[in-house]
Amino acid sequence: VLMWQLAEGPIRLNFITPYVEAALNPPNGSFEVRLSHVILAWADWDRALDIRVVDCQVIGPDGRLLAEGPELSLALSARALFRGILAPTNLDIIGARLHVFRAKDGGLHLGLGAAGEEGIQPGDATDLARSFLSELMRAPDSSNAMGYISRVSVLDAQLYVEDRDRNIFWKAPDASITLTRDSNGIRGHARLKIVTETEHGEFDVSSMYSAATGNL
Repeated sequence: VLMWQLAEGPIRLNFITPYVEAALNPPNGSFEVRLSHVILAWADWDRALDIRVVDCQVIGPDGRLLAEGPELSLALSARALFRGILAPTNLDIIGARLHVFRAKDGGLHLGLGAAGEEGIQPGDATDLARSFLSELMRAPDSSNAMGYISRVSVLDAQLYVEDRDRNIFWKAPDASITLTRDSNGIRGHARLKIVTETEHGEFDVSSMYSAATGNL
């Protein structure tokens, strides 16, 4: 019956919205996640069922909007559910617009919003990104929901990079970035189709953060 309903379209699960929000909020309270809708959807034969989150906002401690995205996809830990914890293992951010810029003083800043959105203020999500990466750099921990996350991906994103010191600008209109965490650290991989005013190219970039040494 469930599969038949899913074939007809996504099923709204708004009654679990507060629990999903709690699963995405960090223990230190550095930001708060607010969600409009939670739905159950059929993804594909590889991923089967997805919990999809529509219209996500991230709010700072001062009530300021730090970031927003049109859609998130979550895979939940069955092990955590048996312990009464709603905890994501995989988190996919779908269709976001990222603006990374380097200021003239050398500082890096990040803006994050919905794809195609105008008026993003770069730097709004800088502290959010640092806080989230700090949580991700911790060893996997079954005592809190964030500790179950093993993979974070940014899919079908529009990436804009601006170096204001060197007056350089380029964009990647179809970017994918994946961070994978285990007990050894974090592996990163990005696939970018970069476009500048005069040329374009495709790049695969990989990195590794070691939890033992703290080195990238």
